[in-house]
Amino acid sequence: MSSTREGVLMVTGLEVLAVGYWATSLDDWPASPAMRGLTILLLCANASLSFAAVRFRSERAALAALAAYAALLACLVADFGVSHPNSGCGAGSGGDDTELGKLLAQLLWTVDACLLMSILGWVTIGIGFASAGWVGLLLLGFWRLLRQAGENDREVERAIASLPTVLFRGKHTPLPLLEGREPAEATSCAICLGDFEPGEELRILPCVHLYHRACIDEWIRRKGLAAKCPLCNRKLAASSSSSSMTLPLQAVGAPDSPGAEAELAPSEDTSSLATRLLSGQPSDQRD
Repeated sequence: MSSTREGVLMVTGLEVLAVGYWATSLDDWPASPAMRGLTILLLCANASLSFAAVRFRSERAALAALAAYAALLACLVADFGVSHPNSGCGAGSGGDDTELGKLLAQLLWTVDACLLMSILGWVTIGIGFASAGWVGLLLLGFWRLLRQAGENDREVERAIASLPTVLFRGKHTPLPLLEGREPAEATSCAICLGDFEPGEELRILPCVHLYHRACIDEWIRRKGLAAKCPLCNRKLAASSSSSSMTLPLQAVGAPDSPGAEAELAPSEDTSSLATRLLSGQPSDQRD
């Protein structure tokens, strides 16, 4: 994504230069003052939105920049089609009505010369349209990258939200058995190395390792889909199984309900990613 970000920033700088050119030059294209003002406004909007999308990694800003750029191209193409520059060919095109001027026009603006200038003009126009298309594809690609990154972040957040939590009560903490695994006896968080205090909220991974909720949530967010358990090093793995799958849990260590069976169901719309988070086993091998 870094190369795409640099490309978007480069285009943003070129748009700022274009704004300065159109605002100060005496060029007669776009011919209409209203169209020129609209062009400058759209260039400023596109440059601002593109910079915001890069700076804040905003999917909405990237989409708005893409829309502003499409509107800019539509305005310029429409203006060019309505009032395209004159070809300049012809005996009287030089603007000099003297006999010498007419003679020079007849000598210089021959049929071959007009044809050559027309070809060069259309080649220049083609290069301009190709460059504009490349910028549009660059903005489209950057928006798609941000969209994919946002989907991954949302998937990770759904996985985190589906993981169970318990309140630490010392030796009487009701730790679950997940898929027949023995609970790990832990009194400290392996991330911050701080001891568990009574009343603190702990997050339980499917490998039955305990961490402070804030610590493991931030750990998984930073690692994303490549997150691993800091202790057993089991990787975050996705599955195509249904999100309505339940995970068998058995409460242990609680004096009032020894060996009691419980069942944890992920919340609605929870990704199946959470059901195998750090578990390292496919869903069809569950007990």
